[in-house]
Amino acid sequence: MIIRTGEYYQHKPKVWDAAKCARMVRSRPKDGYGTPFPKGYLSPPSPFGWGKIRYNGGCLRPRTAADGDWYEGEVFPLPIVAEGFELVSKPSWGWFIEAVEGKES
Repeated sequence: MIIRTGEYYQHKPKVWDAAKCARMVRSRPKDGYGTPFPKGYLSPPSPFGWGKIRYNGGCLRPRTAADGDWYEGEVFPLPIVAEGFELVSKPSWGWFIEAVEGKES
């Protein structure tokens, strides 16, 4: 195990094709109480959201001490979307995927 002080584990961004983007635009995920979010909401990959996250005590990535390294935190990048779609940040809600006018597949 290597201790990487000051470094963050960088997850690889997911690449979504047009079919996956179209599905995500129509999707309505639900919160813990069963209340649906508005269409196109992107559920974050961790409880702390997207982007750079620092943990008090760090983290092991991959998740075992046998083959993992210690990092101060990790970075969850937003997915790379297909042409004709865009990611939009809506204050107090989070990230959404929307079809660009005139380019919807």
